[in-house]
Amino acid sequence: MSSASNINLPTVPGLSGLGNLPVNAAWQIINKKGEAAETAAVAASQQVKTAKLAFDNAVKNDTTVNQFMKDTNALNYLLTAYGLGSAASQMGVIKKVLTQDPNAKTSLANQLADPRWKQLAQDTDFFDNGLSKLKSSNVTDTFTTTTSGKNYLQVFQLDSTGNPTGSLYANSFNLSVSSTGTLTTSEGYALAGIPYDNRGQLTASTLNASQTVTDSKGLQETITQNLTQNSDGTYNWEINDANGHALYSQDNVAVTFDANGNIQTVNGTSASSQNITLKWPGNSGTTTQNFDMTQLTNSYQSSDLQVVNVNSLANKSTPTQNITPFVSLSASQGVDGTTSYSTTNLVNTDTTNSDGSTAQTVVKQTFTKNGDGTWDWKITDPSGNILSDQPNAALTFNTDGSINTINGGDPSNQNVTLTWPDSGTTTQNFNLTSTFNRSDFSQSVSVVDNSGTAHTLQLNYSKINDANDQWRVTVVDPSFNINYGSVAFGFDSNGNISGVGTYDANTGKISQSDGQSNATIQQLNINWGGAGGISNLNLNFNNITSSGSVSTQIQKTQTDSVALGARKAVNVDNNGVVSATYANASGTGTTTVNLYRLAVNNFSSSGNLTKFGSTNYFSANGNTSKDTILPTGSPINTGGNIVYDSNNKQVNAFGGALSGTPKTTSTVTTLQTIDNKYVQDIYQEVLGQQNQNLRYAQYFKDNIGTIKNVDQLLSNQAMALVVQTVGGLPNGIYSQSLTAQENAFSKAINFKKLSDPNYVNNYINQFLAVSVANGTGGGSTTLGWQASLLGGGSGPDDSGNYSVDTSGLQSLIGSSLNTTA
Repeated sequence: MSSASNINLPTVPGLSGLGNLPVNAAWQIINKKGEAAETAAVAASQQVKTAKLAFDNAVKNDTTVNQFMKDTNALNYLLTAYGLGSAASQMGVIKKVLTQDPNAKTSLANQLADPRWKQLAQDTDFFDNGLSKLKSSNVTDTFTTTTSGKNYLQVFQLDSTGNPTGSLYANSFNLSVSSTGTLTTSEGYALAGIPYDNRGQLTASTLNASQTVTDSKGLQETITQNLTQNSDGTYNWEINDANGHALYSQDNVAVTFDANGNIQTVNGTSASSQNITLKWPGNSGTTTQNFDMTQLTNSYQSSDLQVVNVNSLANKSTPTQNITPFVSLSASQGVDGTTSYSTTNLVNTDTTNSDGSTAQTVVKQTFTKNGDGTWDWKITDPSGNILSDQPNAALTFNTDGSINTINGGDPSNQNVTLTWPDSGTTTQNFNLTSTFNRSDFSQSVSVVDNSGTAHTLQLNYSKINDANDQWRVTVVDPSFNINYGSVAFGFDSNGNISGVGTYDANTGKISQSDGQSNATIQQLNINWGGAGGISNLNLNFNNITSSGSVSTQIQKTQTDSVALGARKAVNVDNNGVVSATYANASGTGTTTVNLYRLAVNNFSSSGNLTKFGSTNYFSANGNTSKDTILPTGSPINTGGNIVYDSNNKQVNAFGGALSGTPKTTSTVTTLQTIDNKYVQDIYQEVLGQQNQNLRYAQYFKDNIGTIKNVDQLLSNQAMALVVQTVGGLPNGIYSQSLTAQENAFSKAINFKKLSDPNYVNNYINQFLAVSVANGTGGGSTTLGWQASLLGGGSGPDDSGNYSVDTSGLQSLIGSSLNTTA
């Protein structure tokens, strides 16, 4: 924490007057309102805008580091952003910090006690790149892997259009996010990863499993099942013996998966019990074997890897997994959502025209459904006179909505006697199959594929069994006239869903492939093609009822897709999971999505790799798909379950974690990062005008996440002050040995809970409460050695006296260091 020496602090209306309140009350107001409005007011102030403009101009116009460092205003802006504004006069130190290698142990940045100096050196990176990082739109992050021996990560060589042309392999990379969102190495290669699908599961084109069976000769044989995905979303199923002989094969198998990525059904039947006839080689006969295909796990191929692009969902929506229609139906449902249907026909009357021909007129047929399920059939003339009235007609319907029978007879040949107003009669033949067709009513819903592209699908509802109140919904893409499948469903006596699945016209029952009759969710697999991939969608029927009038309630129909805005951050964790955080399009909050998982290539022989020029990359000889490809991470399968072999030993189904602490890239430029830090520092200074304890509280809240251990805490005197105050540690603690200081401060704060916002907030409240108890918690008063620290000085001596070093820096870094230019 330091003071910005070259700026008159702006007035922020939201903070004015807080200094007149008790500090705890003022802090509650700050927490309730949040920082966003106040920091925005700080950023919009003329003082900050003027300082930012001077810094931006220096970055834009200066060509060398020396030229930049001679610009007092720009340099002060940079130092203030990192809380080092009070050190602006220490040019010797500043020059060494900014121009020496921040990763070298002997550099000044690594010898200074305050870690903010090293952070400044690393963020600006003047040593390696001069001013180019300040001018760049990229943000670079570095991580290394623990891949040892024959394990390597894969990158793609790209052509001018961004398409892969070849692969290289290495153990570590310097990564940056390109302007197109590709996670790119410093050499311009694109990182390869396995994409996640709409269920949050890793996608693979092949699944396999091995097991031991008895062959036709009574011998034990090890066989392997392989399911390989086709472009239309179906799978080819092969079962081979240990020598590669095909024992069974079937193409275009329809496979569905549950929410955990495990196989659920095969060709509409339960995957847990598949009876297959195996034909053994050499005319050795056949055997029948029962297979539990839920045990198959993903086998990753080179073809499963994609270029890692963290912009893939920016300004799109998260992939849909669940669709929940809101539909109210009626047991007395007639046609087109009503209980009445009308149609017109041109018929002969009982009169003649002047030329002697038979006169014709248009008559209207109306079918009205009764409470008992029968229909009243009336025929009227243009004046509304009833020509025929047949009450309580019994109608049955085909599944396409057309009439199957009327009063047990053929609906295509109905002779009806029409009685005209003058009492004359005629006989007219009506074909009800062409005039009375009960069409579906529809509901539209937006469904998002794996690439974030939205598709408008149509849910078409029709009744399939009037007596039992059973229905069918068909899912279609009206733009391309594609039918993605249909699901039957029925209701109980209370109008609630009784079951969904397949309708059996012979029994009138609806059930799942495993015989379950009371399911309320049906999975629907859609192959979008291309980048859209395959979505495994859950169609949830729990909000469809049969009570009252028909209403599709489209405004209430839900999917679990979230509309996203711009990308805010990228993270690569120790398990190799590449995730991106996006601003929500609603303007409130963010959403983090797992996009890819990095893959480890395990080569069977070191001879498969050749050094690629003078780089740290290798090229592969031969067909790399023959070598094992595993996702990085923990030994679990894609369904989240630990994998065991036949001896109950855990199988390493994943390729190991990445080394080092996970690092997060923020999708803002270095310049934007500095701007944000500067605004935050000025905001804290404005708080300090009201009450210095508020400033310390805010500083602690904003920076405690960077503190991982007691030594880092002790190196930041402002943070240590808060902990000393809460822990009631004496001022003389700093004259004790380092071990004693470490023990005392370790007991005063729980480092394991610093990621818990409730713990941090409670800790801050304790700090403020103790400050009040010490008589320093109200108004704009400041603790004596707080003032010293804010000016860059040291803490109290053993007698409790304060000595403020106006130069500030020397007391922070120690007198033994050479700080001259």
